[in-house]
Amino acid sequence: MKSNKKTALALLFAGLLAGCNADKLEVTLKTDEIRAAAQGEATNISFEAEFSLMSELDAEQRAELDQIIATVEDFMDIDDIELENSDMGINLLIEGQMPMSGVQVSAPWYVSVTDSYIHDGLYRIELANGTEFDRFQNALQGINFMLAPNAVQPVKYKVRGEGMVMAPGVDIDGYTYLLYAGEIERRLTMNFSGGPWENTSGGFFLNK
Repeated sequence: MKSNKKTALALLFAGLLAGCNADKLEVTLKTDEIRAAAQGEATNISFEAEFSLMSELDAEQRAELDQIIATVEDFMDIDDIELENSDMGINLLIEGQMPMSGVQVSAPWYVSVTDSYIHDGLYRIELANGTEFDRFQNALQGINFMLAPNAVQPVKYKVRGEGMVMAPGVDIDGYTYLLYAGEIERRLTMNFSGGPWENTSGGFFLNK
């Protein structure tokens, strides 16, 4: 498993060297865990990321892989990896954990849960940068200056539980809402990508 993990990570970051970006990032949340995080109970939540990669590496990329892999494993918690062949190359599916907290944490990214300063009675949930993002970015650029992960990432939230949510500029079931407001019926998937979400983190509000 360790060997397979190292090989898959090598393919992933070779893709990054070639300018490849994540095709999707999905974060799974439960409403009771969101509310607990807002009360100071930090937890880890699951994420899935998918990358489209090239299938061949040049000599320079091979020489840098060990450094890249070691750096990423220092900063990220990766649970499982699956490779899929496609007509365009290789798809890499990654499952892992990231923190969810009411305060900034020691990680490149985390799910932030805070009181909304606009809407009374609501929590604000968003993908945010932790205190380690700059160090993570600098470490990768120290290996190769082209390795510059974006602070802001497109994100899809899969929320399970009960409660009322509000979300601006969100895509739900293929329809884009200027402002979505509604009850969660067991589960709700919200997609924030493209347009303004290339420059600011997508997020939503949940009732307390």
